[in-house]
Amino acid sequence: MRGVLQRLLGRAPDSRSAHTGPRRHQQQRTATRRAGQTRSRTVRRVLRRERLLRLLVLASRPLLFVALAALTATIPVGLYRLLLHAMGSPHFALKEVRVQGLSHLTEEDVASAAGLRLGTSIMAYDPDEVEHALSREDWVRRVHVRRELPQTLVVDITERTPVAVLAAGDLFLVDDTATPFTRVSVREHPDLPVISLGSVESVRREDLRTLGLQEMLAEALALIAEYDRTGLGDDYPLEEISVDPVDGYRIYSRGGEVAFVLGKAPFVRKWGRLATILEDLDNRGAAPMTIRLDNELDPGRVAVQAAGLDLPGQDRRRFVPLEGMPRELLP
Repeated sequence: MRGVLQRLLGRAPDSRSAHTGPRRHQQQRTATRRAGQTRSRTVRRVLRRERLLRLLVLASRPLLFVALAALTATIPVGLYRLLLHAMGSPHFALKEVRVQGLSHLTEEDVASAAGLRLGTSIMAYDPDEVEHALSREDWVRRVHVRRELPQTLVVDITERTPVAVLAAGDLFLVDDTATPFTRVSVREHPDLPVISLGSVESVRREDLRTLGLQEMLAEALALIAEYDRTGLGDDYPLEEISVDPVDGYRIYSRGGEVAFVLGKAPFVRKWGRLATILEDLDNRGAAPMTIRLDNELDPGRVAVQAAGLDLPGQDRRRFVPLEGMPRELLP
């Protein structure tokens, strides 16, 4: 009884506690060691599995490449067989060629130039090749071709717009980009102005661009547009404009009976002088024949030849003041 009280009061050590403490520590160490051994075994198993998977992947890679190569090789064969089937199927036989934007060409011209035939498989016609064939036609400026499955081919054409006739040995139509594009007869487009090249007797169409003529044609078209804006064309419609690299430009009206010799640019003041002279001649009841505004050394002197000009008592070759601008009268 006394021993029990002492243990309760902490005066005497508990022999069982003393023996139990070291045992618990030993059990904990044992459990920790076993847990560490278990983790080590688990890690080793995982590492062995990973190494095994890597070996399997390395071993199967050649087989994978062989499988992919076999699959890739079969795709073109399948597409080729599908294309052959489509080309031979009546479901894809060309039934309609829809051509848009025609004015001068006909649908027959387009089909002939592109080699299009109804009944042929639409898959046999490559849109790019059809566009290339049509782009070589004189009147075609732009072209776009597309398929409308199963049986329609659509051709969108932008034709060239003729604005003048070039006379350079043969006659060529010139479009609004100053490009000569096709030979014509003078009777085909009597309403278009003629651009004549005095220094060129004859030229082939394929040589026009290499001769540097396109720049000259562009200047001539710009001059025609300026002439129209002045309003002079209402009374003296421009029928022909002559272009010469040395002498400059001449404008002919009324079948060549009236000539305005402009020389070289700039033309702004020359248009004003020309309008003043024409008004004065009209007031005098005279008809202009030749008016020269190409005096580059003295631009204010304008040589005039007119029919019905009555200047009694005056020398027709002397200079006569005309509203502040001198004018030379030619016989």
